[in-house]
Amino acid sequence: MEAPTLMLNLRRCRIRLQRLAVAATQRGALGFYGRSQAAKDYLIASLASAEAGCLATTFAGKTLDYLTHIRPGHSAVGIAIRFSHAVPQQDPDYPVQLQLLTAVELVWHAGA
Repeated sequence: MEAPTLMLNLRRCRIRLQRLAVAATQRGALGFYGRSQAAKDYLIASLASAEAGCLATTFAGKTLDYLTHIRPGHSAVGIAIRFSHAVPQQDPDYPVQLQLLTAVELVWHAGA
């Protein structure tokens, strides 16, 4: 009875290690948490934008202002958004890249 439990635990550890190895190769990120969405938007725009009040992002070769075009009215979102200076390979039919993170990856990116 002890051997199957040990094998299961080893398998879980191996899977967790593989996920951490993949997460370790990816660039880190900053997370902003708090009640005021407007304050987070202002802080992110101040830190990441080249010009005041504009947070430019590019999708399929089109440059858009994130706060004006993507989140007009600055409504609250229930997802995490990552901005990067890297230019990913994009499919013109699907210009927005989405990636689901596991709990292990969230902890890794949070630095805990």
